[in-house]
Amino acid sequence: MHRSVLLPALATAALLWTHGSASGDDRLRRYELPDSDALEMTLPEGWVDRVDEQPGNAEITIELRPEQGAGFEVYVTPQSSGQAPGRIEDAETLRNAVRDAAQRLQAGSAAAAPEIRRMQGTDGVGFYFLATDPAPPDEYRHLVQGALLAGGLVLKFEILTHDEEDPAIAQALAMFQGAIHRDRGLGRP
Repeated sequence: MHRSVLLPALATAALLWTHGSASGDDRLRRYELPDSDALEMTLPEGWVDRVDEQPGNAEITIELRPEQGAGFEVYVTPQSSGQAPGRIEDAETLRNAVRDAAQRLQAGSAAAAPEIRRMQGTDGVGFYFLATDPAPPDEYRHLVQGALLAGGLVLKFEILTHDEEDPAIAQALAMFQGAIHRDRGLGRP
């Protein structure tokens, strides 16, 4: 399954790599955002992250993978809720945006739009869906896509796996649920 519904295509850019370790403190990541705020997430054990920052773009995309192998890919793009498309500032607007993404994904397909599921984060609510694509064996067949309110941020995410029961799905959702927005107010007038 190709990434394309909520997150923009990732272009080649200056990429920063950091690696996780067994200690919880070593897995806590702080991602500096373009507006001088920060996003904190604790990576599951055995995961590595990479930040894609596009020159002239007001957002970053965090890419997560297993340290070894190619079992899954996770992408998360934090946006200020006031800058997110459609000005997503409440749970109902967020749910509608995720539902619309699910319907666009299923457009032209005989299958019904996937079920929208709710999740509760540390500082906000989120919604997601699971879609399956009978893709060739060399591509990911399962997509979990959604968004979560985390303080003043909207975390748009995609999880790509070969198996819909992959533990990486639950680990990624738990990581997003524990995400914390550090609003320093430095990038705003």
